[in-house]
Amino acid sequence: MLPYTKNHINLEISLGEELSKALQGAKGDNKQEISDKLNSIKEKEDEDLKQFFDKFEKKKDSFINRQLKKFEKKNKNYQKLGKKGN
Repeated sequence: MLPYTKNHINLEISLGEELSKALQGAKGDNKQEISDKLNSIKEKEDEDLKQFFDKFEKKKDSFINRQLKKFEKKNKNYQKLGKKGN
């Protein structure tokens, strides 16, 4: 996951540089059109990244929940053994 994040940050930096160059060279209506296109690309990339991290969070949460259920089950078994031993 970390390499993906680093790559995304580098992509953001290079996209920002390209945006700056494109806007400096553009004139009038063309400048707004370029800005709109780049903003729509950025919004799509942000949404893709959000979906990626949402999936990661869900996987992490389900793993933690499975581990908690295993622990609770073991804990109940230990409690039953303790009651039988008394």
